[in-house]
Amino acid sequence: MAKTTLGSNWAKVHKTIKKSNKIGKPKQALDKNSSVPDVAQEQRPSVPSEPLCQLIMQSKNLATSEEKLNPLLTNIIAIDCEMVGVGPSGKRHALARVSIVNFHGDVLLDTLVKPTEPITDHRTQFSGISRGGLLSAPSFKDVQQQVADIIKDRIVVGHSVQTDFRCLMLSHPRNLIRDTTNKLLCPLAPKSLKNLCMEHLQLPIQEGQHNSIEDARATLALYKHFSTQWEKRVALTHRNRKKLKKR
Repeated sequence: MAKTTLGSNWAKVHKTIKKSNKIGKPKQALDKNSSVPDVAQEQRPSVPSEPLCQLIMQSKNLATSEEKLNPLLTNIIAIDCEMVGVGPSGKRHALARVSIVNFHGDVLLDTLVKPTEPITDHRTQFSGISRGGLLSAPSFKDVQQQVADIIKDRIVVGHSVQTDFRCLMLSHPRNLIRDTTNKLLCPLAPKSLKNLCMEHLQLPIQEGQHNSIEDARATLALYKHFSTQWEKRVALTHRNRKKLKKR
């Protein structure tokens, strides 16, 4: 497949981006008329759009990229979380940051989260979370409710997204989950998000500390690339399940 390009003006745009390490305030712009997912209503290009690729690249340089004031809560959204370690040796995951973007890659929610247990491993080299960085963060309960309100009745795209849901202590209907570790993208064994983006999009990500906005946008780009095949498989699976129930 042809390599994705970011446009001739990207180099100029890249130089003008203001760097910041500040996490943006959580924000939601609910589209009350979009309560029921309708994939057909969303634009689903066969390759990631240039604006989305630009947003992914911007995520490398900003904790939160330049964001629209009131982004639309679309029927399809993407989520990614960063974790810290809790418990003995820091082996158990605890939510530290959650980011949600809409179908166009615009940030709906990006917030740090104060874990309910003492942190034993900040995993800074991966999470970007430093010691003391979560002391003034919103409570887990508050963030959990915000996420629940956003994802309700919507298609959620993510990479190993069940891990995110477990850390959020939330569930979501299976037919509304689009996980990029599925057999369409990973027929033999699960692959990392970084490898999938290079393999299918020729798009480098995670060149340093993980950024949950960048990762959410990357999973969205993969979904858009495979969406036609993906939704056909989902529809076929749904029909087969209905037939089995009738027997």
